[in-house]
Amino acid sequence: MLNSNTQISAGDIAFCSVDHVIFHIHKANLELVSTGFPPATVHSDEIIPFDEEAETLEIFFSLVYPNCPLPHEFDRLTFTKLVKVTTPADKWGMHQALEICLGQFHKHIHLHQLEILELGGQHNHAPLVAAVAPYLVHLPLNKILSSLPYTLFKKWADYRERWIWALLSCYKDLDKHSGCSLWNSEVKPHLQVQLFGPCGYTTVLREGHDNQDQRTIGDRCAEVYIWLHAEKRHSEGLMCCETEIKNWKERTLQDLQSIPF
Repeated sequence: MLNSNTQISAGDIAFCSVDHVIFHIHKANLELVSTGFPPATVHSDEIIPFDEEAETLEIFFSLVYPNCPLPHEFDRLTFTKLVKVTTPADKWGMHQALEICLGQFHKHIHLHQLEILELGGQHNHAPLVAAVAPYLVHLPLNKILSSLPYTLFKKWADYRERWIWALLSCYKDLDKHSGCSLWNSEVKPHLQVQLFGPCGYTTVLREGHDNQDQRTIGDRCAEVYIWLHAEKRHSEGLMCCETEIKNWKERTLQDLQSIPF
């Protein structure tokens, strides 16, 4: 319910949403948490217009009172609504509120990688950029350059280089089971095509970091495992190949997950 929070309906400065809902906020709190408003010349009988809707402002203004719990809707905001709350926090220099909002974007990384990369770059927010990096590490650096400030772009480039070297090492690691004829003649070539195929080896994403149209290492290993059972279920060496697929996957994931940003 709008204005259900008594603190955002009992203040001495009035704000009006674009859909004509009035919020009364305490000037002392605004001066404490914001570097952008209210102006010193604002009088208590003035109404300051906002471009945001009341639904957005109710959550936004709750961030003016840092000692009070956030509304329960805050943790369930869609990506679009969270952006709407973040925008005035940034515009009015509410740094603590902005930090809280940016932290919430981690919940939306699985569907909004590029948008979150832009946000992380815009606010020079290293934790957010680091969180999205495993999803987008396959992109060429020229696709990332415009999204990040120099310091974060350098971190990204270093991270991507370590990622590529780790994947090359994982590729060579497929030779560890070379004593098995089934592995050499059938399984390893199939894995190589699945994991390092025509899209390039950097399309291999670590498990749990699915980039929607790209498969994770776990997905690829599962597909090879199914193929192995369907096509080679009576072949000698089947069990040892199954074990090696599992072991290779675990080694690869461990190597990729150990790469710092």
